Amino acid sequence: MPEDDKSTIRKQWNFAADSWSDFVGTGKDSGKKIIVPGIVSMLPEKKNTKEKALDVCCGEGYYSRLLKERGYQVTGVDISEKMIEIAMEKSGDIDYHCSDAADMSFLKANSFDLVLCSMGLIDTPDLEGTLKEVNRVIITGGCLIISIIHPCFDRPRTGNWVRDEEGRKLHFKIDNYMKEETITINWDMKRLKYPFETIGYHRTISTYLNALIDNNFQIDRMLEPCLKENGEIDQEEFRVPNFLIIRCKKE
Repeated sequence: MPEDDKSTIRKQWNFAADSWSDFVGTGKDSGKKIIVPGIVSMLPEKKNTKEKALDVCCGEGYYSRLLKERGYQVTGVDISEKMIEIAMEKSGDIDYHCSDAADMSFLKANSFDLVLCSMGLIDTPDLEGTLKEVNRVIITGGCLIISIIHPCFDRPRTGNWVRDEEGRKLHFKIDNYMKEETITINWDMKRLKYPFETIGYHRTISTYLNALIDNNFQIDRMLEPCLKENGEIDQEEFRVPNFLIIRCKKE
């Protein structure tokens, strides 16, 4: 990961941390109502009570806490010091570390049964380095689950809804899908405590899948989630999915 990108990402998420924590903690993050049920459905059956899970790009620790509730011994890693501080305040009995996900040398090789990275790979410029580190720390046969913004329908970067004169959604227009680039994301929704800006990375589906394959992961399940927490279909997600969840096994 280039040092300037790493520094920018750390500063941006340090600034955003309080707003993001409020966003997640008060139920304002509508995306989680779609992503979380999908991720939970992908979790492997636990074989014993000593299984270890790593939450990569853990943020304020939402998924770390979820995994702990499901009986895992959990470690969380994030590049933002402020995010880690908040995560530790919310759950002091989880092992948190502030670090670049592409350099987790403080973690032992072959030490985790499960690695989860939810919405983190879209924010790191070093996709290859991150997956190489995940491959190093996960056991052979271990499970990796990632969730990302669906590369085909990354709004407004790749496309957006075409509407009629009354504002009704007619269809979704897609363009510039193959152009991989750094993007600026303006988080300015009214439900945020305060607005902030972050950088992210648009990549094609084939880039993600080939990076997983090149790092010795066998893809065994994919999901474009459209179900709400209560099991009902989200009609907009059913028309155009926002998210893609991939489960792999280390060979």
